[in-house]
Amino acid sequence: MHTKKRPLRVIKGGLEADKKREYKRLHPAVQIRHAYATPNVEAEEVRVLNSLRLVGGTEVKGPGRKTFDIPVGDAINLVGASCETRRRRAVNAIFSFEVSQGVTVLSLIEEFRFNMTAPANRQQELDYMLRNGTIFDMLLSMGISIITAGEEQGLDVSAYATVFKPARLLRYLPKLKEYGDILPGLALA
Repeated sequence: MHTKKRPLRVIKGGLEADKKREYKRLHPAVQIRHAYATPNVEAEEVRVLNSLRLVGGTEVKGPGRKTFDIPVGDAINLVGASCETRRRRAVNAIFSFEVSQGVTVLSLIEEFRFNMTAPANRQQELDYMLRNGTIFDMLLSMGISIITAGEEQGLDVSAYATVFKPARLLRYLPKLKEYGDILPGLALA
């Protein structure tokens, strides 16, 4: 029985190269090679880069991307609105959505905040907690989560909402599909 431990050897190529050498020594018939789907990798790379010339009428002359300088105003005109404008439009559309007759998402969030901070006796406090649970569940079913905020977080509000399930929200507000890229995690302050 062999009990002698061998010291760790540092060989040119590092530990991986050492493992390969050790494996070759144990199994001399095995050869380690990199497998490529094509016999000539360089020729395949050139072929792929040449096929990219068709995209957008550009010509690929090597690795990297060609950058195009566009003034911010022109870019906003091409897109239609700035990111902040799109965010505001999405938030306004969510806030103005009527959950029931005359009750909007914004009014529910404001009621939740009021219930958290309103001074009350013991019975009113229980009523506020139950109502906040109902509001939380109602908004949660729409894909909106209410998060409470303490003074230590340095926020102006005691609670705020975020979109955490955009797919659920889009079921109620299909017109928000155009804002699908900004909906996940959108803060509704």
